[in-house]
Amino acid sequence: MRTRTEAVAAAHHSTKGYKAISKQFEVHHTTVGKIIHKWKIFKTAASLPGNGHPSKFNPRTDRAVSRETAKSEI
Repeated sequence: MRTRTEAVAAAHHSTKGYKAISKQFEVHHTTVGKIIHKWKIFKTAASLPGNGHPSKFNPRTDRAVSRETAKSEI
């Protein structure tokens, strides 16, 4: 038995358009696009693990640390 994502990918492979697939499966056309994009890259649409531990710093603190290290080097 196929999952919905596999069925969407198969429908796309059979040259159906995003709008036709979205009507067939009753999902938004952007959802179909995201499923197909993920299918083309990873050959699966399942949720994949992230790539490591999340950073403790956000961009603002990164800049602050960079400024402080630049000051101390001078």
